[in-house]
Amino acid sequence: MKKHIPTLIKLTVATALVVWMVRSGQLNFSSLVILLEQKRIIFYTIAYWLCIPVLLAAYRWYLLLHIFDIAVKFKDLIKLHLTSLFFNSCLPGAFGGDVMKVYYIVKNKDQIASGLSTIFLDRIFGLIGLTLVGTAFIWNVDANDVVITSARIIFSILTACFIMAIIAREKMLVWSKKIIVLLPNGLGTKLLTLHSAIGKYLKQLKPNLIILMISVVIHISTIFYFSLLTNSFDQNSITIAETATIFAIGGILIAIPISPSGIGVGHFGFAYLFGMFAVQNGADIFNIFVLLQIALNLIGIIPYIFLNKDKIKESKEYQAE
Repeated sequence: MKKHIPTLIKLTVATALVVWMVRSGQLNFSSLVILLEQKRIIFYTIAYWLCIPVLLAAYRWYLLLHIFDIAVKFKDLIKLHLTSLFFNSCLPGAFGGDVMKVYYIVKNKDQIASGLSTIFLDRIFGLIGLTLVGTAFIWNVDANDVVITSARIIFSILTACFIMAIIAREKMLVWSKKIIVLLPNGLGTKLLTLHSAIGKYLKQLKPNLIILMISVVIHISTIFYFSLLTNSFDQNSITIAETATIFAIGGILIAIPISPSGIGVGHFGFAYLFGMFAVQNGADIFNIFVLLQIALNLIGIIPYIFLNKDKIKESKEYQAE
């Protein structure tokens, strides 16, 4: 009986989260009725979800784990990633799933810094990818709204900073270490451990570029899917550059840890952004986009219930180089 207690607790937590989202109005599946008239979107959504948020995003994390000498079988990684998608959909800021990832992959205290580093870098490269793609498209938008103008400046500055950081990454590590040693001992020691783990990775250029390319592909694919969704439900078709601009600005907005999956904040933000291009139902488009992703992410409940940390063994297919 005792061995089933963890599974029962997990099932209770998962059920409580879903019920809470439905009762609070943050998860309203009735909005998906519109898909009955656009059945092809269901196929596109499932194909996109499996290939991009699940497989390609998991593979990016898989490469990071390999670099940090944390060997996990890819099939186990998929289970963890699906679990993280479920929790990221339920908790504000999409960070809840990251905590689950670290808990299951870390096998001893020595791996904590490396585990946290993979999560941190996964997020950073996701942000860099979104910024690069956003910068490439935002200058091709025929709009002079103050938001667009400000976004052009901010995205261009961020892109320049990211490029400089990659080029001067070794000097950046030296400077950041000098700053960390000035911090109080407790905090400074922990940050130095994390700094050392991240530094080991950043010194390698080739993995940086490969993971960055994967991030760019992820965001370009998402933008094309979002554009397909937008033009399927709105008669005022907008260009891919306009869609990319909306998604890039809105993507950064919903990353702020205020509500699960950016619900509420995202509705307001996307309604305003779409409005700049004469699309009046921006909130509805975002609602459908989010609900489709959440509906699929709920599949993560299944691997979460059956996850067992002790059974996630180190893989022999990847050896530290």
